[in-house]
Amino acid sequence: KYYLNLKAYEKSLRESDTPWTPAISLVVGLQKVLDLIEAEGFENVLKRAAQLGEFTRQNFRRLGLELFSKAPSSTVSAAVVPAGIDGAKLVKVMRDEKGVTMAGGQGELKGKIVRCAHMGAITRGDLEIGFQVLGETLTELKNQPVTPQTANKQ
Repeated sequence: KYYLNLKAYEKSLRESDTPWTPAISLVVGLQKVLDLIEAEGFENVLKRAAQLGEFTRQNFRRLGLELFSKAPSSTVSAAVVPAGIDGAKLVKVMRDEKGVTMAGGQGELKGKIVRCAHMGAITRGDLEIGFQVLGETLTELKNQPVTPQTANKQ
């Protein structure tokens, strides 16, 4: 609604201007990504994402985590955080202390799931490191005593 406000554009065009600073960096970034997709081949991009998705789900299961979706996508997979572990703390420790980013849940799923993307520039090596760190962090958090504060977050 904001960027597609044609009335604002019409008014600015009368003055040979734009209503907002154009998002040039986004357009340049999009062009670069489209060039990469064209070079790899669209079907190959889809195939790679699907393969990395299966690898991701296998690793969630290997760590004993239940997959959240019954019909997972080729772009992102999610797993249920084990009882007794605060999922928000899990992703925070991974990111802030270990330099590996996985996403947590949002809204009613905050603290209850962990999400892992497997598309774009993400490689199998990235995922291997991510799951090594996820496993280590889960072990560390399982060994921490549950306090009344953490128990209330479950």
